[in-house]
Amino acid sequence: MKKELEEEFGCSVLEFSTLGTREIHREHEGKKTHWVSFDHKVLINPEEVENREPHKFDDLGWFKLDEFPEPMHSQWPIFFEKYKDSL
Repeated sequence: MKKELEEEFGCSVLEFSTLGTREIHREHEGKKTHWVSFDHKVLINPEEVENREPHKFDDLGWFKLDEFPEPMHSQWPIFFEKYKDSL
């Protein structure tokens, strides 16, 4: 997780806690996929964050938990429902 944040967003992890795991089954481009998500709550310095993968992300932003823009990632509602009391 620390390595991924550094590679994708150029920031270091100040603190983190493990929330849990999820098995995700969905269809992508007509093919069934299955992956496991290791979910964490992470504290970072927002001033360090940069988009190091512009081919994957159009933009980065900061939002309150009840004010997310549309469209959102398909897994966000599932993640939020499972962990809302821990965020």
